[in-house]
Amino acid sequence: MNISTAANYKGFSLMELMVGMAVASVLMAGIFTFHQSQVKTNITQQELVNMQQDARVAMYMMTSEIRMAGCDPQNSTGATIRTADASQIAFDSDQDGDGVINVNTERFYYALSNDANSDGVADGTPCNLNRGDWDPIAAPVPVTLNPVALNIDALNFVYLDGAGNVLDDDGNGNVTANIDAIRTVQISLVARSGDQLPGGGCTAESTTPPTLTSRVR
Repeated sequence: MNISTAANYKGFSLMELMVGMAVASVLMAGIFTFHQSQVKTNITQQELVNMQQDARVAMYMMTSEIRMAGCDPQNSTGATIRTADASQIAFDSDQDGDGVINVNTERFYYALSNDANSDGVADGTPCNLNRGDWDPIAAPVPVTLNPVALNIDALNFVYLDGAGNVLDDDGNGNVTANIDAIRTVQISLVARSGDQLPGGGCTAESTTPPTLTSRVR
């Protein structure tokens, strides 16, 4: 007895193939978008970490040196704070105790590099925190400046007396007549990132920038 079996091979229709391709495309687009979002998030987080580290290093340097402002072991140099503005500070310190202020290593000045109106806020980019020496004593102006922290958006100094009262001689936070009354300096730094994030023109400065504040007594 002969038995014949007719095989019934049924493939995908054109409509089924098109639907399958559409679903696959949507899935791939979702995966790609998720991946890009993760990459951007990771880079942004790394930029914030870098900003915080740079700001901390700058803050540590400033607080360490400002804490020594007016150091005069032999009471012979007249070391003191020379300029006490809201956006800049100049001071000297006889750190080696030899009774002489070395103009290159014992005079200190801090201010932003791109702050033409001296309001403590960056006027543009690049804007860095600069450190250097100054001269002359009668009217200290920076002589040699070098950046100690890049991409600093704002720098602010607040000066307080021994009772914790804010000193302000001109209504703008600058202290001139009462420099000798300064006992505490409050420093605030706002950092940002100068790097472009993937996927557009936004930079990490569009996220909340880290602000560091420290008081030096």
